[in-house]
Amino acid sequence: MTTITLLAHEEKLAPADALPEYRHTTPLLYHQVRTYDALKATPLVMNTYPTGTGKTLAALLRLLHPDQRNRNTLLIAPTNALIDQHAAEAREFIAHHGLKMQVFAANAAALGALDPSLRPGERLQRFLENPLTFAEQLSLPYDAEKQPFVVVTNPDIFYYGLYFQYRRTDQRNVFQAFIGNFHYVVIDEFHYYDNKQFANFLFFFALWKQWSYFTHGRSICLLSATPRANVHMYLDRLFDATTQICISPDNEPPESAGYKTIPTLSELRLTIVADQIESWVAANRQQIAEWQAAQLDSVIISSSLGRINDINALLQQLDPVRITGPEPQSERQRVRPLILATPTVDIGYNFGRPGKCRQSIDRLVCDARFGDELTQRIGRAGRVLGRVETTTPSEAVVIVNDEAADELHAYDTQRLSRSAWAAIVARLQHLPPKHQLDGYIRSHAIMEAFYPIMQISGLLEAEEAALEELYQMIRDVFAPATKQRAISLKRFFSAYDKRRRWLNQSPETKRWLIDEWNGKALAQHFADYVSWRESGKGKEMRYKGAMFRQQLPALLLNQPQQKRALVAFIESQVALTRAIFNFREAYQGPTAAVYDPQHRLSSETVNSYDLLHLAAHYQLYCFPNQVEFKQVTGTQALAEFCVEIQGFRDPKLTLGFDYETAYSPEEFKQRYCRSVVALRGLKLTAKERCPDGMPTQLDQRIRSAIETEWVPCLIVAQESWWPLLSILKGSPFYARQLLVDYTTDGTSEEYKLVTGTAAFHILPELKRHYAMLDKKLSDEPIFV
Repeated sequence: MTTITLLAHEEKLAPADALPEYRHTTPLLYHQVRTYDALKATPLVMNTYPTGTGKTLAALLRLLHPDQRNRNTLLIAPTNALIDQHAAEAREFIAHHGLKMQVFAANAAALGALDPSLRPGERLQRFLENPLTFAEQLSLPYDAEKQPFVVVTNPDIFYYGLYFQYRRTDQRNVFQAFIGNFHYVVIDEFHYYDNKQFANFLFFFALWKQWSYFTHGRSICLLSATPRANVHMYLDRLFDATTQICISPDNEPPESAGYKTIPTLSELRLTIVADQIESWVAANRQQIAEWQAAQLDSVIISSSLGRINDINALLQQLDPVRITGPEPQSERQRVRPLILATPTVDIGYNFGRPGKCRQSIDRLVCDARFGDELTQRIGRAGRVLGRVETTTPSEAVVIVNDEAADELHAYDTQRLSRSAWAAIVARLQHLPPKHQLDGYIRSHAIMEAFYPIMQISGLLEAEEAALEELYQMIRDVFAPATKQRAISLKRFFSAYDKRRRWLNQSPETKRWLIDEWNGKALAQHFADYVSWRESGKGKEMRYKGAMFRQQLPALLLNQPQQKRALVAFIESQVALTRAIFNFREAYQGPTAAVYDPQHRLSSETVNSYDLLHLAAHYQLYCFPNQVEFKQVTGTQALAEFCVEIQGFRDPKLTLGFDYETAYSPEEFKQRYCRSVVALRGLKLTAKERCPDGMPTQLDQRIRSAIETEWVPCLIVAQESWWPLLSILKGSPFYARQLLVDYTTDGTSEEYKLVTGTAAFHILPELKRHYAMLDKKLSDEPIFV
């Protein structure tokens, strides 16, 4: 066990007359005024002050500037909980300063309620153009004056608009609404995003720069307490020293040295242990009960929903409130001395408790796998900015892995400033940054960004020149050394669009017409399929559709097996390309309707949640159909799978997959390993999550739950397991076991499988290993 004391932290106050337009009685901090001043002259401003020091207010001050008072603002927050908080803060700020602006929270539920009869993209575009279009639904008076507005939304909605992912008829309008309607954009918790999501924001910055929006006064404010190193590297490719500035504690001007200060964080006494969080809680239940008896407010945060629900069962006598994904908003807002939370509270979440004199959180228990995760979580405790009582210390128990605990033991009993602590965490080998894999930016990001570029260039005069110019722009940012050409990416996405249209033809029989409209496209689809089928290691075949057009009746249309194979090939390719355009996760398991009378998953008796999580953590009864589910629960199931939670699993299960193939082992490796592919036919398997865990039989319906889905994934052969595991150890991603059964010879072979968006992150990191394998193979002596 290691104990470290983090000293109380204070921030400098701004001079009293620094910003006369500011009217609130709460004094401004120096960094907040620095941010306001920087935005007057600099297009991109990043504020990196510590958590709990008022960065959101620093960004909102821009609304007071005359250039912004009559213009729209977009505030992007990473979670729906934060959207509501920031919308409330913005409304209070605007009301307090008498600004003539409206504030709207725009998450999927809020937008969906505006007018369900409209297409999602059409609804969003109309809302962004003029919210008064939905005045009645937004509870605005019928004669409400059109005013500038602040839209607080999540990055998912912004991404799908920017990357042309709404319906074809709405894509252009939604894109233009996001690009053109806002004069000031705030992106909160910028460190939260992984490198794929970070690249998506870079693309937006690049478009504004390319089209000279910054020279016409538009600006962006990034808020992040823990930006990683590569964020600065990529921003430097877009912005020089005159067009970006970082407002940081490390670069405060010397003239501020004598400014008065105000407490923002109380002293925090850390106890660092190597353990599992649920084990620590089980052994220290009495201590947690004593905190509550002493009227100390506490929070327990874990990365795992399963662990939080296990802890909830352990501490039920204390009536904790859970802030987790499956919980409804009403339960999350219930005020209790003990809070159990998943990472949804890591990022900027304000536990509030208005009226309390001291900090809202007195005691904190958390686990952490990453350094920035640790910094964010302990930042929830001891926040005293604006509180009457600021000197009461907080305490935190931090649970880490054995190696990290050993590293931190070198600082046992030390008293450290917050900046010294941050520097130590940044150097820890066994608590790395969460999003350090940046291979995606060098590889797939350029492909992802090319799709909207292709759509944009089609809207401009001199289409080809515009496409080349925009492509050069993103290549310079993402991958200056890439040899990939715009024309090849254009062909790739043209094929993608044609394939989607072919699959969506109705009635389905139209797919097989060989008239002037369809014959050419069908022939090319078939040529692509034959090319894929005949390509292999060291042999890439490329056939043109014209070669097969006259032979389609004989080779395809009169061959039912060939038709099914072609459809499967096209479906797999569309699923694979579509997976790139998921902002958060390209693969999610099926959702199940849940009957949970003992409230083991959440406070809801009837809920819905990810079937794979439920199968791994709970003893389940599978209802035979939705009718029986409704008879038992009185609620109509909105999911195909209906289950009842009957108890916790002990031990928990680790899920894997079975897959049957007609290829030989060598052919399977050549066709499916070393690239991201889409597989259909995966069956779930399970074994106990413990050393020497035994295989566990799943209900047949659960085992087959994803069998008909195309799952984007990276399959890794045994020879590459150690490099893979080394990469995964320092990342938030994980691999599952895949057992491939070869029908050709009756043998089986184990692989590792990385599903979803994670596959696109991991593959670039393995490229060097694969190159070394190939070199080793070519260097081996040949014996005759």
